[in-house]
Amino acid sequence: MLGYIEGRNTPIGIGPWAKTITYNPTEGIHIGTGFRTTRYFSHKLRLSGSIGYGFKDKLLKGGGSAEYTIRRDKTRKVSASFLKDYVQLGQGTGAFSDNNFFNSMIKHRNDRQSLVMVSSLEYEHEVSGILSTFTKAEHRRFYGNEMVPFALRSGGSLASFDAAQIGFNARFAFEERIHRGFFEKTHIFTKYPVLSFEVTGGYSAYGATVSPFVRSEASFTWTTPGLPIGFSVIHINAGKIIGNVPYPLLKLHEGNQGIFMDNTSFSCMNYFEYASDQWLDFFIEHNFDGIILGKIPVIELFDLREIVAIKGAFGSISSQNLTGSKIIPIEGMHDLNGKPYFEMSVGVSNIFRLLRFDYVWKLTCRNQEGPNSRFMIGLDFKF
Repeated sequence: MLGYIEGRNTPIGIGPWAKTITYNPTEGIHIGTGFRTTRYFSHKLRLSGSIGYGFKDKLLKGGGSAEYTIRRDKTRKVSASFLKDYVQLGQGTGAFSDNNFFNSMIKHRNDRQSLVMVSSLEYEHEVSGILSTFTKAEHRRFYGNEMVPFALRSGGSLASFDAAQIGFNARFAFEERIHRGFFEKTHIFTKYPVLSFEVTGGYSAYGATVSPFVRSEASFTWTTPGLPIGFSVIHINAGKIIGNVPYPLLKLHEGNQGIFMDNTSFSCMNYFEYASDQWLDFFIEHNFDGIILGKIPVIELFDLREIVAIKGAFGSISSQNLTGSKIIPIEGMHDLNGKPYFEMSVGVSNIFRLLRFDYVWKLTCRNQEGPNSRFMIGLDFKF
């Protein structure tokens, strides 16, 4: 929906179209374009590139990538990419989380984008229909700015710092239905939980200091089979960082200052509002599948569905990363030591078989940086 414009049987698509013209206070009006090759160029090799320019910061940004599919029936794929652009650290991974034309139509309370240069190499190896593994080597350089500064406790500030890391991820899914495209595969459904384990080791270098670290994570995701009163989606993520790292490398609990609902972020949480080096996040959503609205005369004709959800975050920051880090944490960033964050939402989905509207409010941590409640728009393709 926010992707590339491709003609019939054409070797190249142009886009993403939703990022052609955007606005944010850091870059001002941003104009960009990009391309991506299609299967009519090659069934195995996909190339992509992008270029953009901000009229306020007067910087040219962009990147490129190459993906080579060795095998498609059991995925064997190697990918290499490079990017130098502004990104919002601590945001979700949903389709509408990134900066796009639609999110540009509203004014964010805070503009805390960071210029980041990333080089990465990744290999995906599907061992079987149950197990897939991912190995990734990555180097990132973070550049400080007025809104995301790298102030040193010893005085002064850093213009940038870098982080190099190698990570391994294993994903377990039983009896999962998968749609396999030429370059991407879509995980459709499994009645069993999906488990993921990841461990990353590396170092961050800032000033004359080089600090090694290890980050480990585990996640549990389960869409329950259909019940007489609907179905639920349950997601749990837990992790720990061992070592001293600058605050951009902490677990930045995912905020959402856009207008679109994103189940991978907290709707009433600002970017950089909470961070941890030991954490547990959870998300539980239940879709009643029209058990109430489906029985109201006239309204039943619209096939609307009721949704309730709760999200929570537990976490803590060790003293070496809270007060002992050489880089001072950004202003307004809090820890969750003994103060878990919860928010709840109620909504209606399947509006015109496409939209959903949710009202979200905080249960704890009220009157902090983020709003106490708000309305959100979402897309829902569950027919």
